[in-house]
Amino acid sequence: MCENTAGSYTCYCEEGYIMNSHHLCEENCGDGKVVGREECDSGVGCMGNCTCIDGYKSNNYPSCQDINECYYHAICPTQHGGCLNLPGTYKCFCDVGYYLHAMSCQPRECVLTLWSSWSPCSIHDCNSQQNRTRAVNISVSEGSPLCIGKTLNEQRDCIYSCSSTVTD
Repeated sequence: MCENTAGSYTCYCEEGYIMNSHHLCEENCGDGKVVGREECDSGVGCMGNCTCIDGYKSNNYPSCQDINECYYHAICPTQHGGCLNLPGTYKCFCDVGYYLHAMSCQPRECVLTLWSSWSPCSIHDCNSQQNRTRAVNISVSEGSPLCIGKTLNEQRDCIYSCSSTVTD
């Protein structure tokens, strides 16, 4: 816009624009800086040269919109896991009991604690049993499908010779 003044004129551009050598206002995107979600070229006027930074796409220039990488690309495992879209990026995840390895969800190793000592036998019962137990190491194996069906309790018979003497 220009305004007449006494014997001259003054031209100026609205915010976000700069005057070029032909006294026309052009968009001034900046000096290679990231402004919002746009990265702009250096130079006096960079009309049309603003591009969206990685993870964003143009949405009716000059605004940028997040790209949902999870929707547009098969980048994360779908079996036992998935994809979480984040602003400008994404994150792959695996279900409980699995871990991410080479873009697939692998079951966590099933690590069990050591067996406990055998319980004592009863000296008063000829048919007594001993027990021992172990547990899943939760810090390593949390939710691992490989732990399903693992033996966590064992029993064995106590060996005693019981007399079958009948007393009158």
